[in-house]
Amino acid sequence: MTSQLRFLVFLSALILVATQDVWAASKFIGAKTNDLLIKKWTTEDGLPQNTVTSILQTSDGYIWLGTFGGLARFDGIKFTIFDSTNSPGLASSRVLSLYEDRRKNLWIGTESGQVYTLVDGKFSEFISAPDFRRVTVWQFVEDDEGRLYIASDSGIERFAFNEDGSVIADSVKIISRERAFGLAKGPGNNVWTSNGRAFLIQGDHVVRADSLGLPLPINILNIEFADDGRMIVETISSLGWFEDGKYSPILPKNSDVTLGGCTPAFESNDLWCQGGNLLHEFSDGEMVTHDIRDYVTGGSRALFFDKEDNIWLATESDGLVRLTRRKIAMVGDFTDMDVWARYSVSEDSEGTVWLAGHDLLKVKGRKVEKIDISSPSGGPELLSALAFDRNNVLWVGGRSGLYTVNNGRISIPPQVRLGQINSLYFDRNSGLWIGTPNGLWKFADNEYTHFTTHEGLVGNSVHFITQTRDNTIWIGAIGGVSKFKDGKFENITPENGLSGN
Repeated sequence: MTSQLRFLVFLSALILVATQDVWAASKFIGAKTNDLLIKKWTTEDGLPQNTVTSILQTSDGYIWLGTFGGLARFDGIKFTIFDSTNSPGLASSRVLSLYEDRRKNLWIGTESGQVYTLVDGKFSEFISAPDFRRVTVWQFVEDDEGRLYIASDSGIERFAFNEDGSVIADSVKIISRERAFGLAKGPGNNVWTSNGRAFLIQGDHVVRADSLGLPLPINILNIEFADDGRMIVETISSLGWFEDGKYSPILPKNSDVTLGGCTPAFESNDLWCQGGNLLHEFSDGEMVTHDIRDYVTGGSRALFFDKEDNIWLATESDGLVRLTRRKIAMVGDFTDMDVWARYSVSEDSEGTVWLAGHDLLKVKGRKVEKIDISSPSGGPELLSALAFDRNNVLWVGGRSGLYTVNNGRISIPPQVRLGQINSLYFDRNSGLWIGTPNGLWKFADNEYTHFTTHEGLVGNSVHFITQTRDNTIWIGAIGGVSKFKDGKFENITPENGLSGN
């Protein structure tokens, strides 16, 4: 629940009379079984205060936080604090709101009403109309024309900028002197505001939404818009969509879950909200609830997604929380399959992933296929290297030699006694390089060429091969690293700077 309307909790409860849509399907998943990795920072980690009032990511990648103990910049490792004791020009440390405009200037709103900009590392206070005394700055928003709006307990200001970023003096307008808590820009460059009721800014006037035939609920805490223009409205008692002139609360099938006061945000067009100790996501007709009580107990003032789609929570009293989708997940059904000891992974031109070990696994979509390859003697083969040629034929190196897999057919190509194969690599000219315990081989034009320490190779046990843009072949072997170019080896060992061999 956002703090600016917390006083509304003390108002009498409102029973909404509206079309109520039960979310088509819902399920509850616990913190130990969900797919989110959670990290938390508090004052013990350098956060200036555990009540985080606002949060955003600026274009340079930093995470900025407003707290009652100052402004904090977070680089993912440490916090840099700006407050009234260490930052000239910043007279208040009680920061409530943050915004980055299209000129990449950071705007800071404070509890006592000051507005500051941070430009080139310097704080400057913004003064609007001489007769306007601003108190408690809640939110900023920019319209499509680049005009900036400020919502505060004293009203709504709007102003425009010159090309150099300075404010156009005669553009400053006080378009309302009534308390305003929220600002949101919707489709059609419409700027919405709220102070418990919803309003639209039309020209230089603020007009109640219901007077325009838009019957939104009262006790509004927040208004947000998805990328596709859909409008979500958070109230004290509900969370719902406003579409086609109608407000429809979302009613979870789980009657124990309430969405009133649940702080919303969008990941593109997918809705999320956080309230109490629960985080809810809505996607493809399904509501999924994540239990995060081990990290958040009292809700969040703000929720947002960074450029890498991490979820950040500016919590009421639990500090800063980041939730990250797990990058590793089960890709298919491996039931009854031996998946241990996989020595090489490769992907073909169609996106199929192949894994080498005691057999060959082919993973496409959610389907897993096992392919057994036998050695020339008929026994099981241990597979340790994979590489695709330019015809999308898979070459497989094993303990007993070289194999190919093409359209499900396994073949043994012409070969010399290679023995165990450690690594495979195709160069830009389609030459196949083969690393073995007995040296380096090159297979091109149906002929094999063998390189060992006698030809200048750094070591005969070859485990890694690659090629750089200048067409140099690099070889990792026990003994060091070799560079092969123009028919000659150049070696790098501990004797000339390599940290190990």
